[in-house]
This record gives sequence, C-alpha cells and structure tokens, in this order.
Amino acid sequence: MGPIILLSKSLSVERVQKKLEMIVHKNKVLKLAIIPTAHRELKSHSRGSREAYSFFHDKMKLQTSFVDLDEQPPLQDFDAYYFTGGDPVYLMNSIKERGYFNFFKEEFNKGKTFLGNSAGAAIFGTSLEHIPFFAPEYLHKDSPLPQTLSFINHTVLPHANNYSNEILSYNDKYPEYNLLSIRDGEYDLIES
Repeated sequence: MGPIILLSKSLSVERVQKKLEMIVHKNKVLKLAIIPTAHRELKSHSRGSREAYSFFHDKMKLQTSFVDLDEQPPLQDFDAYYFTGGDPVYLMNSIKERGYFNFFKEEFNKGKTFLGNSAGAAIFGTSLEHIPFFAPEYLHKDSPLPQTLSFINHTVLPHANNYSNEILSYNDKYPEYNLLSIRDGEYDLIES
C-alpha cells in the first residue's frame, strides 16, 4: 500500500511543502494526476486546483495533468493522484459512476501515492457519515451517502478548526466512526 497524505488548506504552507517534496522524492513520483472533480462547475479553474498545479508542476517539476473523471481518461500511467477539495459526495459519486472505484483501490494496493485536500482527503476515510453533522450543504437530495475508498480506518474531517466545539459532541455520539481531525494548514501522513 502506498502513502496517503491528508491535507486541509495546507498546500501553501512551507513546512507542508517540504514534507510533500520529501514524500514525492522518496516514492519516486514523476507523473501526478490532479483530479479536480469535487465541484462540477469549477474543475481545473478552482483556486485549489491552480495552487496544486503551481506547486507540483512549476515548483516540483513533476509531469502534472488535470484529469477530468467525467471524460473517463485512462489513468494507469500516473505515479500519484491528488484529489482537490469541494464536494466529497459529488467526488465519490463521480469515482463510482465512472468506474474508477476499483481502479483507485488497486493503485493504492500497488503502492501508488495518494494525496487529498479537503474533500479529497475525506474520501480516503471509512465513511462520509459525518457530512450531515458537519457539512449538511453537501447532502444530495434523494441520494444516500456514497461508499468511500476506505484507505484508512478513520473518518476524515478536514477543516477541523472550524468545528472545535462540535467535534467532542460528535465523538461522544458516534465513537464508531473514529474521527481523524485535520486543521487548516496541517497535514497527516499515513504510511504503510
């Protein structure tokens, strides 16, 4: 299994950039896919997508491509996958509906590097069951919460600094979700 880097508005933080550079070099990442499908209307035009491209392509000199899952491109040639922020429910639905769910699980098991920012980090956890509690605006009418990629044994909550009071209540009420909180400007690295 490959490394997982969970981010929350932290790609512009220098110490996070240094850690990402170390991880990318250690794992011999040369070609990275930025997957900006967390908001259908924004895609590669979002600030987070542009920031990721600037860091990975311009600063780190990686072969970096925006990959729109809605166009169903082949993804086998990438060493790493960076999932941007936005709507985690839309992102997971897009992954499943376009047939990439098993592909990403296989890539993870092969040791590929996975990076997720905000919604992109949330989909690596065991569940999106925390969405109604922390971010109900991402609930989709008449649609159940989709299954996540479940790379780690935690429910991932990015932007945890926005929910300081609610986290304790949530953990008391739903201990089974094993909440992993990531504050803005921070990251969590999970290596196998």
